[in-house]
Amino acid sequence: MRQMSAIMQFDTYDRLSQIKTPALILHGKQDILIPPENGSILGKAIPGARLVSFENCAHGLLEEMEEVLGTILEFLAES
Repeated sequence: MRQMSAIMQFDTYDRLSQIKTPALILHGKQDILIPPENGSILGKAIPGARLVSFENCAHGLLEEMEEVLGTILEFLAES
């Protein structure tokens, strides 16, 4: 219960614009824990962030792991 309370009260949204390093945001469109809209919110709030959504993935992104890993490797190669 305390962990859930901490998660619900923690908010750093106002500081996201201060992130200066390249950011890759991965989100599964089938995620029932974190709404996919949150990925879009992060993508807009972090300057220069790259948002990649995976149509068939849930929270762990396991359903499209090859595509997820390819996206991560591509991002790292560019950074």
